[in-house]
Amino acid sequence: MSVMPAEVDAASTDRVQGVEDAAEASATAAPAQLDLAVPTEDTWSEDARRVYAELAEKLTEEDGWERKAFLVDANDPSSSPRVMTRCDREQTGNFYNYAYWLNGHEQKLCGVIEFGPYLQGPPGCAHGGATASIADACMGSTVYYSGRRAVTANLTVNYRNFVQLGRPYLIESSVEREDGRKVFADFQLSTTDRSVACVQATGLFVTARKN
Repeated sequence: MSVMPAEVDAASTDRVQGVEDAAEASATAAPAQLDLAVPTEDTWSEDARRVYAELAEKLTEEDGWERKAFLVDANDPSSSPRVMTRCDREQTGNFYNYAYWLNGHEQKLCGVIEFGPYLQGPPGCAHGGATASIADACMGSTVYYSGRRAVTANLTVNYRNFVQLGRPYLIESSVEREDGRKVFADFQLSTTDRSVACVQATGLFVTARKN
């Protein structure tokens, strides 16, 4: 499965700096809100910030792609609605660090993720439950932002390779087909050059009944 418009190339340092400058400017302009989907130097590795910068450049040039923010109250992050994969309100970098873009028309998602040390399973690697949660979250978001209100009915995960902590990976998902109230989606987590698939998943989602 490939939903990226182009392969992620090695990004230059100035692109990374541009992302960080934009994040700082955004925080200055709107101090009341904090976007947990914007990488920071304290929480994301340099490699992850570089991949983010590459995706931001490529995907925003394509029609229909939109980066999804996750905004919380900057003065009191704990008061905002809770989402499990966005549990790191203090931005320690210990949990999930990720951002993604969605294309509602094409029903696709593409993004970058880095797993923090508190998500460890095997030594130095992410727990299978942590990667399965991201698979479910990405497919669910793809289904939701394509205009459907649905819940997960079945999730099948295949673990192909270890996912190392503190290293960036690509996350991609898409809606494959629809059959009545059933929506079928798939997901892949791979190395940033897409040469190695680490986690692949499929999901069955069921839309809410119409009253």
